[in-house]
Amino acid sequence: MSRRRAALDRLQALGGGRSARQVLTLVTGATAAQALVFAARPVLTRLYTPEAFGLLGVILAPAYLLATLATLRYDDAIVVPRDDRDGAGVLMLALIGSAATGVLLALLLPLRDAAGAALGVPEVAPFLVVLPVVVTALGVAAATQSWLTRVERFRAISLAILAQAVVSVGAQILFRDRAAWGLVAGAAAGAVVLAAVGLAAAVRGGAFSEAAGADLRALARRFRRFPAFGLPASGMTQLAARLPPLVLIGAFGPALVGQFTVAIASVAVPIGLVTDAVGQVFYVRAAEATREGRLGPLVETSFGRLVAFAAFPVGAVAVLGPELFAVVFGEPWREAGVIARTLTPWLLLAAVAPPLTRVFDVTERQREELSTGVWTAALVGGALVAGAWVGEITLALQLLAAGGVAARLVQLAVIARVSDAPFARILVDLIWSACAAALALLPAGLGLVWGGLWAGLAGAVVGAPLYGLLVFRLAARAVGPTRND
Repeated sequence: MSRRRAALDRLQALGGGRSARQVLTLVTGATAAQALVFAARPVLTRLYTPEAFGLLGVILAPAYLLATLATLRYDDAIVVPRDDRDGAGVLMLALIGSAATGVLLALLLPLRDAAGAALGVPEVAPFLVVLPVVVTALGVAAATQSWLTRVERFRAISLAILAQAVVSVGAQILFRDRAAWGLVAGAAAGAVVLAAVGLAAAVRGGAFSEAAGADLRALARRFRRFPAFGLPASGMTQLAARLPPLVLIGAFGPALVGQFTVAIASVAVPIGLVTDAVGQVFYVRAAEATREGRLGPLVETSFGRLVAFAAFPVGAVAVLGPELFAVVFGEPWREAGVIARTLTPWLLLAAVAPPLTRVFDVTERQREELSTGVWTAALVGGALVAGAWVGEITLALQLLAAGGVAARLVQLAVIARVSDAPFARILVDLIWSACAAALALLPAGLGLVWGGLWAGLAGAVVGAPLYGLLVFRLAARAVGPTRND
């Protein structure tokens, strides 16, 4: 077989067939949702101050962390059982955990002033009243989306994501005269709608009737490794992801955290919507591949697809970031573009690594996930502490980027070992995609230097098809001699 033929087969395997159609279904809703969010963000950044976005970031950080823990990680086990009845039973365990966590948080609300003081931001205390609702809603949404993924109802997931965006943006614009409360209320309303649409789809799909015959106690014992090891592992990983706003606000104030929040949301969120869609389909395929003994090749090809998709847009932010943010969101948000540029390597790996962590779930290797989570939290947490101690914003962000990259590389190495995928091959795909993006973005860089932002954007448009060609050519080179036999 010729190299070109092998490369074509590889690219077809990455992008064709039933999985591609399912990813497209998810991406359609996600793209529509993100288009709405992006259209609204230049408006919102002119309606709300960086301090308001900083307070929103401080609320969402613990909300997403606690939501991950609320399901006791049973949501990650929903796809694993062969029988739909057992899968629905695990769904019930996740829903019960989410509801119980919401009740517990409501009981702790009298301590919200002490929590705000502990964070060094007393003004955040009133906003903590939304935590029980948001955490419960996000937990329910995660559980129902895992069920809908199991039964391959990807259109319902797509609809839920779109509904969340519509409600969240609508509420934030409607309550614009209520300062930070408008942002927080919109985010909370969006989370509730996301959960409600997902839950309604699960009910219509027969999840509750399937669960009627399930032995919940037996299922809780059967999948006890998920709460026993997966829960602290997920807590560590989420802590590393959600810790930056909590540390940065104490060291540098809410305005910097507002810039950081907009930077992350503008880069990681839109790319994450696509990579998350790939991850949800990967979840189902990985469960099948594990039973059939072909998980390693699936991990390798999925990573190749993810990094090839993400490298160019993340690289474009690195090139155009400050000027682009200043034009789109307003001159006060130029610093957000600088932050996005500084964090580019971490943002790339943070986009492509998380979908592959489903390997730990389908192989039930939560012990390895826990050790990875400890390393992740230590590397990112150590970088944050060092940056706060130094007290200089640029160096602190550079340390954070370095710690984040190291943490994600450790995570990918463990995923490769657990799945029997070649880690060297994963590194090669990463380096080649990054090099292809750098070469393709040369016209954007030159255009920015010689003609300003619009010339830089034109250069990026010119570079996009060049990137596609380079990825194809590099894929042809990546097909080694053993693959041509």
